[in-house]
Amino acid sequence: TFLEKHCSQSLLKKLADDYDYDSEGVAYAVWEFRTSCQDSSKGKIISVKKTADGWYKYEFWDGGWYGINQLKCHIEDGEVIMDALENVYEECMEE
Repeated sequence: TFLEKHCSQSLLKKLADDYDYDSEGVAYAVWEFRTSCQDSSKGKIISVKKTADGWYKYEFWDGGWYGINQLKCHIEDGEVIMDALENVYEECMEE
């Protein structure tokens, strides 16, 4: 899958551990790349900016809600590998 090709083993483990629904086989909490405000597939990346060594901050719209997350990434065999994911801001949590 895309995640298995572009995530480190530690990030895949975190996404699998955070998946709290029944599933057959391995499943990942892909919603962690979005806000916790919206259960919608209508999202849009606004910007991506390098913030520190290996860290990138992305701003996005998630079904009408504004959010900011950070990803730590590196290049491995010519592919971008995501190592860590952190939530920075969720508009709906400010209300």
